[in-house]
Amino acid sequence: MAVIGGAAALRRRVRAGREAEERDKVKLGQSLIKLSTSSSWPEEPVWHRVADWQPDKVDQLPNAVKYLQLFECEGTDANSWSALHVDPARRPRLEFQLEEHVEQVGHTW
Repeated sequence: MAVIGGAAALRRRVRAGREAEERDKVKLGQSLIKLSTSSSWPEEPVWHRVADWQPDKVDQLPNAVKYLQLFECEGTDANSWSALHVDPARRPRLEFQLEEHVEQVGHTW
């Protein structure tokens, strides 16, 4: 009987751990949204949750080389490509404009 009870207790602990992980994911999602959309500074726990976040994995394009060819870029894989032969006016361009930055919980945002 002790083995059965022990197995049930283990299942409860595993289920509780999964539920806690799910709650943490929800809190993280809420924190990311709050930080991204709020016009005021969020409270410190929000900063901490977001600062500790690490993506589990980066989604790769299924066929990055073919995708990049749509932009006239040459590539051997998702990490190795070039647009040097493309007319400079048509090259893919990524720009960022920073209006301000914030230093919170040991990070610059």
